[in-house]
Amino acid sequence: MYEILPGVSLSRITPPTVPPQFILRKSILELLEKPAPLAVFAIAPSGFGKTILAAQWAAMHPERTIWYTPALTDTFKDLVFHCVSSLRRFKPEAAPWIEKYRSQEFDPRTAVVEFANEIATFGSTVHFITDGAHNINPINEEFTQLWAELAPENLKTLTIRNNLPPINYSRAIAIDAFHMLKPIDLAFAEDEIQVLSDNYGIDYLANQNLISKVQNWPAGVLMTLKTLSKTGNAVNSEFQDSKMLIAATLDNLEPSIYSILEKLVYFENLSQEQARLALSTPGQYQSFLRLTSEGIFVLPIGSSGEDFAINELIKGAIVAKLKSNPAHSHELISKTVEILIKTKQLAEAINHLEEIGEANRAGELVGLHVRRLLWDNDIDGMLKSIEMISKYLGIGSIGPDLLKASLAMACGSLDELSVKIKVLEQAATSSGDLKNIAGDLLTMKTRLAFGSGDLTKAIAINLAPDVNHESLFSLRMAANAAFLMEDIEKLEKLVAIAKTLPPPDVSEVSIHLPSMEALLALAEGKLRDALDSARFVIEATKEMGATGIWLPYDMVYCAAEVMREFGEENNAIALLEWYKGEAKKFFMSPWLAAFEAKQALIEC
Repeated sequence: MYEILPGVSLSRITPPTVPPQFILRKSILELLEKPAPLAVFAIAPSGFGKTILAAQWAAMHPERTIWYTPALTDTFKDLVFHCVSSLRRFKPEAAPWIEKYRSQEFDPRTAVVEFANEIATFGSTVHFITDGAHNINPINEEFTQLWAELAPENLKTLTIRNNLPPINYSRAIAIDAFHMLKPIDLAFAEDEIQVLSDNYGIDYLANQNLISKVQNWPAGVLMTLKTLSKTGNAVNSEFQDSKMLIAATLDNLEPSIYSILEKLVYFENLSQEQARLALSTPGQYQSFLRLTSEGIFVLPIGSSGEDFAINELIKGAIVAKLKSNPAHSHELISKTVEILIKTKQLAEAINHLEEIGEANRAGELVGLHVRRLLWDNDIDGMLKSIEMISKYLGIGSIGPDLLKASLAMACGSLDELSVKIKVLEQAATSSGDLKNIAGDLLTMKTRLAFGSGDLTKAIAINLAPDVNHESLFSLRMAANAAFLMEDIEKLEKLVAIAKTLPPPDVSEVSIHLPSMEALLALAEGKLRDALDSARFVIEATKEMGATGIWLPYDMVYCAAEVMREFGEENNAIALLEWYKGEAKKFFMSPWLAAFEAKQALIEC
């Protein structure tokens, strides 16, 4: 079995659970049961039961169903990785060729051919469901068109979208394999509504006129039946247009339900944690969970039960209504932003801050966003955010070069970092931005010197008289070098400079200065102080999610040395063993050598 591919979200390759009160769409499922090849498109606005239909079909054939829920930010590599990962849910050994793309450059055209061949050699019919194909990024159309042309004959596809597909399906049409399900095809039949009415305890004949006003629109039918079962009233509307129907439905919602939805509409997608933070009382949160279980207003994403998406039509109607009250809208967006920050969805928070004109706050968040992407070694996330990040860095054309050099520092080789630094310096010199990125360059050069074992240089460039110190991390690496060289005088100087600098963001705990103070305490024989600080930094680093070169290698050494002194040899060895692999992986060779030497000393 292969390790999960990078960037794959399990919730987006897992079919959702079918709500128990939803009827089986037998007539539509009969179409899907026709022999391969088959290409079925369900095209309708939100609320026509498309995803539930797809989930029903997937539940009938779990041993052959690929499920993919696209995100607009997906690159074509993301798309292929998700689809292969879904295939591996029922055929774990499938697609060994994809493994090379973990490290090699991704070739979209070759990948399409390889994936088509993989399906063709499966040995039986394969089902491929795309839930929300309108969210496939337009830049991927060249390759999705190629996939449509190469789709093997043992493939049956169900593609769900809210608009017409942008690519040509002439091949499927030519072999009579193409079928389109329009809203009228997806609407409930009268006998289906009767069954649903019975499920909700509603007298269908007595309420037929009220129910008919939603024109058999599945979501509208369910809304009406739910309202009837609770209050005896239904959507009071003669409107024929879906948009007006939703507006009328919102006007007839119970105030408590509308209040819940209103507090959630500015989230792109919604986690349970975000819903809990947004809803002010436990009662509101429980009501939200009841709504999600019915899948009418809030739709679950995947089968985990932890992530949700509000019906886009309902969300759009509420947002449109809120525009008539700018002060209330601003208040809701501001609260959403704070929750997004707390749940580490910074890109979405930045977009909302731009929307309400808080550019300064957005700029502050961009710095934190960059650091978290670097801490996570999130290369794809950084590349996707380059345009937004560059705009706020205020350094014009060299923004992409700075970000690429930062990525090389975070997770690239030392040779790659050396090249990126030179490219960045040349670009900054040409653009006149060299002074603006002096702090970034100092950090990169310190990391390069330290990783290369040139400890003297790492110290010297940070203690140079003309240096304008901006980075605590650069000083921390220089302090690491001074500690390893047993140069206490320079270590003291570096700690003194660090004390004059603020942390990168006031909302974050500063881990760099405590690390430097712990090293100084250890050098001065203050073992208990050193151990306490080391443990604090190790735990704080875990909570912040920092990885790679930001792992607390210095504090691991510090803690292991004090543990050795205190007779806790086994704990010290376990701690060193845990971090040795990371030190090697991220080219922190001075610490790797120190770990090995310390472990050898303990084991003697």
